[in-house]
Amino acid sequence: MSFLVLDKLTKRYEQSVAVDSLSLAVERGEFIALLGPSGCGKTTTLQMIAGFVEPSAGRIVLDGKDLARTKPSQRGLGIVFQSYALFPHMTAAQNVAFGLQMRKLGAAEVERRVQEVLELVGLAGLAGRYPRRMSGGQQQRVALARALVIKPQILLLDEPLSNLDAKLREGMQIELRQIQRALGTTTVLVTHDQGEAMALADRIVVMNQGRAEQIGAPHQTYEWPATPFVADFLGKTNLLAGRVDARRQQLDIAGAHWMLTAEQRQALAQVASSRDDDAAAREMAVHVTLRPEKIRLLPAGMVALGPSIEAQVRTRIFQGNHWLYQVSALGQTLTVIAQNSGHTPPGEGEPVRLSWAAEDLRLRPAPAGVV
Repeated sequence: MSFLVLDKLTKRYEQSVAVDSLSLAVERGEFIALLGPSGCGKTTTLQMIAGFVEPSAGRIVLDGKDLARTKPSQRGLGIVFQSYALFPHMTAAQNVAFGLQMRKLGAAEVERRVQEVLELVGLAGLAGRYPRRMSGGQQQRVALARALVIKPQILLLDEPLSNLDAKLREGMQIELRQIQRALGTTTVLVTHDQGEAMALADRIVVMNQGRAEQIGAPHQTYEWPATPFVADFLGKTNLLAGRVDARRQQLDIAGAHWMLTAEQRQALAQVASSRDDDAAAREMAVHVTLRPEKIRLLPAGMVALGPSIEAQVRTRIFQGNHWLYQVSALGQTLTVIAQNSGHTPPGEGEPVRLSWAAEDLRLRPAPAGVV
């Protein structure tokens, strides 16, 4: 049995459903990220695991024990809040020691463990400093140390890096992941930042309107989004409407045609078979996603290997290590990301050719009834 199990976990507030029958199995030592926009239910899920919010239905099972009647203080969890919630009148060491003192540990043991964990988070020299004299990153480390020093069964992180600037946040992501791997602590992170979730987690749970739209490894979820919502929320993507002619093994998008790959044909054939629909076996409406970084920007008229189309640059924005383009093609505006090679890129208004690998077009059948 998995270490932490959420079994059809549900939370209702009068007429609204914050979390809708969420099921998730977390292995010991795994790092899970609950990812989604505001109001998707991720924080409510974390609060139910912590015991701060009572579920309307479903179960939370930790190491074989149902937590339904277990108080928050008895669940053995370490929690880092978005605000850090440090005691301003206590030093870093005193903040970290607080949880151990509440557990009635001896003074020598408290001092030893506080020193160990402060060293782990890189604050060994700041044990006597008060929070008001610390930077945001240092305060975040104190909050993390306070959660880790009690040796929790599970570490719960509620948007812990959101108050940090971009550069510091990136550095803390690396450190947080290294600490988690070193300790092997099972961790559940709540975040709205897809980059943070993909950088830290072994698996991500993409949530929308209280439900899990997809659960999987970051790379798998990014490359093979299960729904248009996942494709759009995880990074930038181009969403296209297309049709598949099964007899010709051909994809049509806005009058442009390309042959299907063997993998695409097989996946769509399975869907047509499951629908038991003769029309779907002949022709099917599909949603197509194409990541901006998968598109190659070539000079107009250049012969390309694989699928390609003519386009025109609408806008061009320099972003340091890459250029961000908006181009007109296939009857709409597409986003293209081109790495900065140091050469002069195409300018606004110029014609270009777009090219990509056939397998980079991700196809999913449109919902039944979409023509």
